[in-house]
Amino acid sequence: MTIFVYKDITNSTNDDVLSFCEEDIANCVCVVAKKQIMGRGRSGRKWIGEEGNLYLSIGEYIENLDKASNYTFIAALSVFFVLKELLKGCKAEVKIKWPNDILINSKKCCGILLQCDGNHKLAIGVGININPVNSDELIYPVVSLKEFNIEIEANTLAEKILEQFNLLKAKNFSYILSTWKENALGIGEKIGVSLVNEKLEGTFVDLDSSGALLLKVGEEIKKITAGDVFFPNKQN
Repeated sequence: MTIFVYKDITNSTNDDVLSFCEEDIANCVCVVAKKQIMGRGRSGRKWIGEEGNLYLSIGEYIENLDKASNYTFIAALSVFFVLKELLKGCKAEVKIKWPNDILINSKKCCGILLQCDGNHKLAIGVGININPVNSDELIYPVVSLKEFNIEIEANTLAEKILEQFNLLKAKNFSYILSTWKENALGIGEKIGVSLVNEKLEGTFVDLDSSGALLLKVGEEIKKITAGDVFFPNKQN
């Protein structure tokens, strides 16, 4: 039985989820907030938490911490399927950008961040732009659902995502990866990848069995486990 917690305002829905006991998380805990004031993106970047957008965190208890990154792909696919259905009939191409951003017409609509408490509690944070946001501080062009005349409450959107999430996490990971790749942007194309201390350019060849990005730089295949992907021939 899922425990849904709805908040008007919170510091971080991920922190809220991780504050629950392991037993509650094992039974599925979701926290949804109308506004988030201390949200985080990858690499510690600020996630702008303007009111009216979706701030959702799903709690998972995981036995094998090595499998935690699998949930990146499960969560991305969950959001992808929901947004694709919502945007049916619109002039909108919905794609996944490695590892877990959802793009609409090559602009970012959703970001996902996983956090672990160091033991077996995992928080899967999902932020979706329902309304337009101020993009001055962001490194990617952004877009919102409202720009496609999609009207949906954050709570309803959260419930749709959780439904997909529960269906997908029951699938084997090879299915998740193959489905992810079918709906991903940039495979087989030239991309840039920003790492902590360098930026690489090469061809996005594939994913390995763990979901790491395989980048061909010259004659060498580099395995990328964390980084920001950019598309030279697209808007972001």
